[in-house]
Amino acid sequence: KMNGRIKIFRPKRTVRNSAMELWNIYIFQKDYSQAEVYSEKAYKYNPKNIWYGLLYANIMNNTGNKKEAIKIYEKLLEDNPENADVIIELADFYASDKKSYKKAIELFDRLENNYGMTEELFFEKERIYYKYNVKGKIIPEIKKLVDANPENTRFLGLYAERLMNEGMVDESYDVYLKLFELDPDN
Repeated sequence: KMNGRIKIFRPKRTVRNSAMELWNIYIFQKDYSQAEVYSEKAYKYNPKNIWYGLLYANIMNNTGNKKEAIKIYEKLLEDNPENADVIIELADFYASDKKSYKKAIELFDRLENNYGMTEELFFEKERIYYKYNVKGKIIPEIKKLVDANPENTRFLGLYAERLMNEGMVDESYDVYLKLFELDPDN
């Protein structure tokens, strides 16, 4: 209390806070050029902050400045080589171009090496292989998922479907038999 008045505590505004708040407003208004300005300010205020970097890189990518976006993504990966969020964002960036989709697969392989094959990783790789019509890669990927989870009927069903899609009817039949053994009501 000061001179009979209550002093209200207000946190000190910083460049970072203001820039992030303005960035949010401009994104909401779909004013991406202004969002770019304020995300850049936040990133330059603290270039080691992964979230500011990802935000800035995503906006640069979405506004067509792909060269700047890739520099930021790659710098973030260099500084945070095991960070899954950074790896996924950069992989998504690479997956958007046929010339660099193999780099996306390499990054998803890095995640697989760190965490094992997951359903999400399988679907990310499958999406890329289908998008660029890459043959012969989906079956080995789904097989890794099934080998890591041999009793998972959902994964077995996905495996059988993918085998059928590839014209591997006999192999698909064997997987469906195993699936029926594990889940007779399926």
